[in-house]
Amino acid sequence: MVPGSYEYNEELGMIKLRIDGAKRLATSEGVVDAQTFCAYLEKIMAEADRVSLDGNHALGQGMCDVVMVTLAKIATLPEMDVDLQNFALRVKALIEKIVSRVAPASQEASFILRQALRDASNKAFLRWEEFAYYMIQCPARLATAESVRKVEVFLDKFKGKIIEQAKQTKWFEGLDRLVRYEAISSLKGEDATKELLHENLQYDDFRLAVVDAAVKKENYAYAIELCEEKLETLDDPGYTQISDRPLWYARIYEAAELSDNIGKILETAENLVRYDRMEYYGRARAKLTAMGKWEEGKRKLLSAIEDSCPEEMVIKLLDGEDECWRLVKFFQKNCERVFEYADRLSMKYPAETYQACKSYIRNKMALALKRSGYREACAYIQLLHKIGGRDEAFSLITELKAKYAQKPAIVEELTSLAAVLNFSFY
Repeated sequence: MVPGSYEYNEELGMIKLRIDGAKRLATSEGVVDAQTFCAYLEKIMAEADRVSLDGNHALGQGMCDVVMVTLAKIATLPEMDVDLQNFALRVKALIEKIVSRVAPASQEASFILRQALRDASNKAFLRWEEFAYYMIQCPARLATAESVRKVEVFLDKFKGKIIEQAKQTKWFEGLDRLVRYEAISSLKGEDATKELLHENLQYDDFRLAVVDAAVKKENYAYAIELCEEKLETLDDPGYTQISDRPLWYARIYEAAELSDNIGKILETAENLVRYDRMEYYGRARAKLTAMGKWEEGKRKLLSAIEDSCPEEMVIKLLDGEDECWRLVKFFQKNCERVFEYADRLSMKYPAETYQACKSYIRNKMALALKRSGYREACAYIQLLHKIGGRDEAFSLITELKAKYAQKPAIVEELTSLAAVLNFSFY
């Protein structure tokens, strides 16, 4: 199919009509079912990929453009409960795949670039400018010495509109610089390209793109260096965007995993678990198991996690991994939740579990200020007895009666409990 031909335009027109029809079907009483409609857009994306694989790259990219414009149009709907930013990034990823299949400096490449610039001028992007940048970033790589000026002219005009609206100019400036870099990097020498990189690494989207490019070129050390450099700036006491850190740790992990860098895999998995990205523990386990290094790696990783992560995460991880011995030892130092797991743990490690339970009860009694608190502590002694710690319950009652002999209410509650537990010598 010839790009721009009658047949091509008719095919693309049918795609638009199908999307309009799907939107009507997903609308009830004026409200769009976002999940249903976006599921249909997913089907259009899958079809675009197949069309490209059949050799019709321009049509595939055109279909992606239609989806991106549609996302911008529906983004302002109040009922939109879909993460459209993530969806747009997936469209961008598909455009990148399609562009990678196109022969540079070909007529089709030239058409795709023109098509992307034209579609990015759609008024729907006046409120969702980042979608337009996502749409043209990868096609910009197809620019030639003759067409690169068209990219720059478009970007200048688009940037002017953003400035007029007084929007987040630094973020959009980064996206603007990234598209410019994509358009001219293949036309300049290596030294000029490095200089351009250095000038623009202050922009996160730009840095991320460079990191991804380094990974694709298997320059994993450089990718890790770029991410760690960024993380150093996030360590500034005045920087509060904690949510940014996992993004860069995840990129380091990808590079470390691909390069079989065991040290970085363990270090980064620990950092990601600290941000509740528990899936990276599983990934580290799978990777190191395949490398025959898991047993050694597990000891290091779990020790680091126990020392640095919040108690809730440590317990969740050790319980999920059935690391009963480590869990018991952890409860001996951090006994607040030991009774939630005491019944199961006492089957394998009774002595250690009972000691952790006793520590918890001692703390409970020490913090109690009135009889209801004393009774609560005694209830835990009764629970300790129930899970098999009869001797421990006996010794603890003896210990606490002696310690709190000057507090009649505590002694009364302990004496009453002793009778219930058939400690007849009380």
